[in-house]
Amino acid sequence: MHDLSDIQNTWFTAKVNALPKASEVVKTIKRYRAKQIMKSTFLILLSLVLAMVMIYVVFFYQSNMLITRIGEILMLTAIFILISANAVSLTRISRSKNYSNNEFLNYLKQEQQRLLSFQKRTQATGFVLSSAGLLLYLFEGVYRQPGLMIVTYVFAILFILVCWFIVRPAAIKRKTKKLKQAIGKLETLSDQLKND
Repeated sequence: MHDLSDIQNTWFTAKVNALPKASEVVKTIKRYRAKQIMKSTFLILLSLVLAMVMIYVVFFYQSNMLITRIGEILMLTAIFILISANAVSLTRISRSKNYSNNEFLNYLKQEQQRLLSFQKRTQATGFVLSSAGLLLYLFEGVYRQPGLMIVTYVFAILFILVCWFIVRPAAIKRKTKKLKQAIGKLETLSDQLKND
């Protein structure tokens, strides 16, 4: 009989206000999917516009130096990396439409692992290519004027450093936090359903 009173005490003292409601979890899943689809679609469209501008510059800007062409190629390569990474992300999130809660929870955990891989490899590669491309591309326009060249490169390098050391970590932290919150809500609900 002692076991029954322990179960009753546990039952009556359990805090259920911390558990997410099922409708809240469904909203979270739908909101997460919609934001990811919008973000990936926007980034693909923006990247395509940037690629068109770069292709226009390649064909209509008559550069005299090979270094400028190398910079253009590096920036175009970075743009195509961005397009392909977001296209893959868009197809992955599109396939998750009919997932159950547990399947979506597994998807989010895999997404967390992919995010780490993306940050270490794809994002770093694209950032290095675009930064090197920018620095090479700027050279032809400023190399004849040392003062302008120094100012231009100081601002360009400061911009690159701010993006790498401030903007990028803040974006990673924000994305990781949102992903952990979504995983936490789904795990809580999943654990509740397993215990019932």
